[in-house]
Amino acid sequence: MDGLKLASMYSYNCENAHRYGFSQQLKDFAEGKNSDAEKTRYCLKNLDSYEFYEIIAKINGIENPFDPRVISYYWKGIPYLKGGLWHNYATLIPILKMPMELIFANMVDECFVHPAQVIESSENSFLIRYSPVVKTDKEIIIDMETEKIVKKPIFLKVTTGNYVTIHYSTAIEEIDVDEFKNFLRITNNSLKKFNARHR
Repeated sequence: MDGLKLASMYSYNCENAHRYGFSQQLKDFAEGKNSDAEKTRYCLKNLDSYEFYEIIAKINGIENPFDPRVISYYWKGIPYLKGGLWHNYATLIPILKMPMELIFANMVDECFVHPAQVIESSENSFLIRYSPVVKTDKEIIIDMETEKIVKKPIFLKVTTGNYVTIHYSTAIEEIDVDEFKNFLRITNNSLKKFNARHR
């Protein structure tokens, strides 16, 4: 998949895209309603994730920060590239020095990219099963599986039983069962690193 489209799919519904007025441009590009690559590139370069695209690309000798491998690694942890970037790094690092009582688990959960399984599908939404982020007195962890209704974008064609990624209560991309398992593993590893450093 084209890297610009993939980055747009994951970014259009995020908090900063809304704040900067980029959401509609990115959503339209992701859905194929707008082909203005330069405007899309401009929007994406002004989001927090772009700094990490550049770092990942440079470390791995990849010329284009919007190379699909770079975008996929940043959002899903696959394919594996050099750099030691934690999964969901851009969400966890800014809150690393915050007292646990000031961290809102719901916001972390929304900002995280999660793997999920589609349980039911309707015209505009999916009922999915996933493992949310919760907070204890001392840690942020992945909780037991629960169900949640998320938005169903027009660019995602999946059916009941399929695995997907979700970001800001929106299904983004289909993944297979091995990617689903890997996603859970790297998410748990990231939270272990966070909790160890937060103490």
